Amino acid sequence: MRRLKISRLPTAAVVAMAAAGATGLTLAWKSSVFTPRTDASFSTASADARWGGSYMPNLPVVDQDGNKFRFYDDLIKGRKVIINFIYTSCSQICPLTTSRLAILQEKLGDTVGRDFFMYSITIDPEHDGPAELKKHADAFHVGPGWRFLTGKPEDIAEIRYKLGERSKTLNDHKQEILLGNDATGSWSRDSVFGDVDQLALTIRSMDPDFRVSDALVASAAEPAGVELAPGQMLFASMCAGCHTIGGGDRTGPDLKNVASRRDHSWLQNFISRPDQMFARLDPIATSLAQRYTAVRMPNLGLSLSDAEDVISYVASVSQPQPSTHVVAHDLKGTQRSPE
Repeated sequence: MRRLKISRLPTAAVVAMAAAGATGLTLAWKSSVFTPRTDASFSTASADARWGGSYMPNLPVVDQDGNKFRFYDDLIKGRKVIINFIYTSCSQICPLTTSRLAILQEKLGDTVGRDFFMYSITIDPEHDGPAELKKHADAFHVGPGWRFLTGKPEDIAEIRYKLGERSKTLNDHKQEILLGNDATGSWSRDSVFGDVDQLALTIRSMDPDFRVSDALVASAAEPAGVELAPGQMLFASMCAGCHTIGGGDRTGPDLKNVASRRDHSWLQNFISRPDQMFARLDPIATSLAQRYTAVRMPNLGLSLSDAEDVISYVASVSQPQPSTHVVAHDLKGTQRSPE
């Protein structure tokens, strides 16, 4: 099997605080396209201003449970936050992003909702009301401290614009996440598609009480490169947010022993071209979509070779592990049961 050597690289990049191009333009949503318009009430920030109450919109938003907030005063002010943008009708990258953030939330544990706060903001507020966001959030079993936000289209457009999400169509929206500490004025961008453990460390480092020295010592003790089977890397980055191997159903089915339960060729095609199989009304694909209704398997851009690597990795993990039971003997060689 092919093996890859993966080096851990920092992925965070500092956000430029200059409001380049922010000359009173807001972006209004219309027919899935953003149209610039002049709005005198839309404040701008100077190049050396930090993001804070004078820059952040303090507009009304509502979460997936119907709770109402002022964006800056209630959700950002004095907090350390993780922000991304989604829309619930997205069938490709958004579900994968949310699944990766669900893994991140697990890594951060009970610090989410206490030390850090997660916000997923819809870019399609005309379609995504609290009910749609609730269904989306429940599909990924999100925990406390993670809110999915919507509001009036013009208000969401201003929030998006100020946070640097200025795509012109739904499909073009950014998949970056924003990491911000309002108390210090520190903001950066990062990606959920890299090493989630490293991302969790980056986020924890926003907390002044976090012992960075311990983390650095632990990091220095690790090898510079880690050998991973390609299927293991692909499963961790593309599949683990929705599937387990022996841990039960998640957003999608448990994949333990899937290689022995499904035809090999079918698995390759479904992993690499699920959209085509849905379009052909493949009976197994259709049955899975009917059973796991929250998120339909997206086309992740994997090749048949990638699919083969994933299948091989899942099959290897599905194999029964050797028994750890050890038969002990006393000094005379008589067999006895271990205590």
